[in-house]
Amino acid sequence: MALKMTQREVDGVSVVALDGRIVLGEESNALREKVKSLIAGGKKKIVLNMDNVTFIDSAGLGTLVAAHHHRTNVPHGKIHAELRRLCGGPPSAQATIEQLEERIATIQTL
Repeated sequence: MALKMTQREVDGVSVVALDGRIVLGEESNALREKVKSLIAGGKKKIVLNMDNVTFIDSAGLGTLVAAHHHRTNVPHGKIHAELRRLCGGPPSAQATIEQLEERIATIQTL
């Protein structure tokens, strides 16, 4: 299902309503380009309404982090650290060697 985006202006704020999935490929690329074009157009206040987002994968999350970075110039690492803090995760990304080996094995079977 393609990601549908509808933009409107509300009191000087660009509101982009998202409908569908934010996943690796066309969907995350389209969202990235939309946010970049808003920023390039001088938009300072951007809200992504995700009420109708049905799924987001790691690439989609990366797209959201990149969008925040492009708008604020906050480094990616600081954004990820704050997300981990807010979501109750560890202070830094971490995995055991066994977890990494399991993930690599899973990817190799795809």
